[in-house]
Amino acid sequence: MQIKEIESNWFELPVKIKIGAMPKFKITGTLLRLKTDEGIEGVAAGHFVNSDEACAIFIRRWKKLILKRDPYDIEAITQDLINYTYRILIGNPIGISLVNCALWDIIGKDLGKPVHQIIGTYQRKIKAYASMPYWMKPDETVKMTKTALDERNFKAIKIRLGQGLDKDKVVINALTDNFSPSELEVMVDVNSGYDLKTTLKLARILESHDHFKWLEEPVFSDEIDNLTELRSQVDISIAGGENNFGVHEFQTLLQKGAYDIIQPDATRSGGISIVKKIGSLAEAYGKLCIPHVFGTGLVQAANLQIIGSLPNCPYFEYGFYPDFILFSKAGSYQLDSEGYVKIPDGPGLSFDLDEEEIMKYIK
Repeated sequence: MQIKEIESNWFELPVKIKIGAMPKFKITGTLLRLKTDEGIEGVAAGHFVNSDEACAIFIRRWKKLILKRDPYDIEAITQDLINYTYRILIGNPIGISLVNCALWDIIGKDLGKPVHQIIGTYQRKIKAYASMPYWMKPDETVKMTKTALDERNFKAIKIRLGQGLDKDKVVINALTDNFSPSELEVMVDVNSGYDLKTTLKLARILESHDHFKWLEEPVFSDEIDNLTELRSQVDISIAGGENNFGVHEFQTLLQKGAYDIIQPDATRSGGISIVKKIGSLAEAYGKLCIPHVFGTGLVQAANLQIIGSLPNCPYFEYGFYPDFILFSKAGSYQLDSEGYVKIPDGPGLSFDLDEEEIMKYIK
């Protein structure tokens, strides 16, 4: 079997989003299809970013590295993309990640098995937390949390803070006053919105409550020394890594003690192959590896497959946004009464793309 065609496009929804401290941007994505001479097609899609047209062009220019190659040579293809496009030309981490995910989709479809079974299944269901996409006022935070718990069976949520400590305190108090630690676990994401001094103050506020599981991306991910200093002074777990790529960057983060929880993304950090290695590296350091998952249904699908193989991953980040963003014929993943999502067990990435719907937004 050989790869005979690369089809790389991008899409744009008529919707703008502001994720916490990040600037407002339109919801876009890269859509990749790798087609083989045996009629099997591997599909992958990228996270919401502002450079998807550039990403699609990058991938098209990689024909010499991808075409006429056996998809089962996935490790060689991935390493060639890293060596020839990332290290030399600063490359495109999302593009490399999508090629790897699409190759795994082909392999799984060829074998008639989900990817997690091919790389080694550890778990067949995972506790999900509702990841709120934007800053919310206290009353909206309570309302959305009740919806997540009562209508969708979530037992955990992630909120966005970073508007200033005074506003953060009001949101924190609204949650802790209305929900007990036994009925709600809370993760906090600052989206790199604070400096070290402010983060220390926020961490100590969170530590005064039993609800909060971790503090995510409190400062810029490049501030490794500040992250290490932060970890040495607080008890709450510090999480991050969604903006990092490759085994070596995560090795540095673990060696430096920057995080308690690392959060690579199969569609950003190098693909399923690389995240599997990162997860094993974290396991060796005694750390959790809980992938970042925020994007279309194909982003969820790729990360769920790797999550199914990770022994040090107790949670799945489930974006709490409308189903139309997923482009899934099956709709959103359903939670059981305990707040768990089943790891999909269809072939490949186990995702049924709504072709008609996504083609409305292809550029």
